[in-house]
Amino acid sequence: VLAERGALADDARAFLTAVVADGSAPVERRLRAFWAVLSSTADVADLVALAARDREASLRAWAVRAAVERGLALPLVDDADPVVRRELASALQKVPAAVAADLASRLLAHGEDAADHNLPLLVWTGIRELPLAELANCAHVCRIPQVTKLIARRLAEASDKQPGPLDDLLAEAAEMPDGQADLIAGLATGLKGWRKAPKPAAWDKFVASIPKTETAAQDQARQLNVIFGDGQALDEIRKIALDEGALMEQ
Repeated sequence: VLAERGALADDARAFLTAVVADGSAPVERRLRAFWAVLSSTADVADLVALAARDREASLRAWAVRAAVERGLALPLVDDADPVVRRELASALQKVPAAVAADLASRLLAHGEDAADHNLPLLVWTGIRELPLAELANCAHVCRIPQVTKLIARRLAEASDKQPGPLDDLLAEAAEMPDGQADLIAGLATGLKGWRKAPKPAAWDKFVASIPKTETAAQDQARQLNVIFGDGQALDEIRKIALDEGALMEQ
């Protein structure tokens, strides 16, 4: 009712803000108070900051949403709760590119979100138009395989005109203990249908870092070697094909 009457009087705003701050009150009541102030007041920076510090994830999530809608700086750049991280991921397309790159790097470090139904694609949708160098930086810290593959695919698709970001990604990945299989899968998808592609400078070092137990990744690396103009790789694939044919004839 207060919200429907227009701008809040100072005493009404103070009362509602106190309700928002009251951690002992039911969260539904606190949210209604938050919405009432939000819909009736232009200056909500203090309210957003208050909600962003709250222990209730729903209030922190609304703090992020309100900040984006009002053009305020994000009050959070990471959170322990996936509800808040989903709101942060939704904000990626609405904040400056530099902010988005930093925010995405923090979100992508949450490997526990790999199985979330929404977060991986929410983050990807928010970063796919970033500069390729920024995407490579995101991939360095990414612990969500689906997004790692999508970044690798994007870099591979642009590698004929902008090879640097893909090379940087592979050079960094060659030093990592795992994750090569996801990158290979993304590269293979990005270069599907290509007859020839420039070989990344760090390719050989990256391929050497793929664990021998990752047989699918090893096979994809051999196939990509052909696209990169490795005649020996083509001979190996022909030999494998002939061997498989011989087995089928037996």
